[in-house]
Amino acid sequence: MILYKSIKKLHDYIKNNIYDDVQEDYRHIKIRTKDDDPRDDYQMGYDQAVIDFRRNHRFHNYPGSIVKLTNKVSKNKMSEISEFINGYQAGKVHIIDESSR
Repeated sequence: MILYKSIKKLHDYIKNNIYDDVQEDYRHIKIRTKDDDPRDDYQMGYDQAVIDFRRNHRFHNYPGSIVKLTNKVSKNKMSEISEFINGYQAGKVHIIDESSR
């Protein structure tokens, strides 16, 4: 029972603090591109990092490891969002590397 409550707390935390933010960003991109966008989820995340940096020189802080764990536990039901975050993190690293040169 304690394990169940701990998992439920983790689920609620992810749902309320992480998943909704990532899902909202992902949904906004899908609406903006009207689903005819040939980019995959990884590329959309990468491109969103570039957009965020150009707009205000800041990045979102998506905790990819928690989403990755949730994706694993949910049998890949969050794979699109997980790939979006992976692309976003890669874009962020690339921009930071380019900026420091």
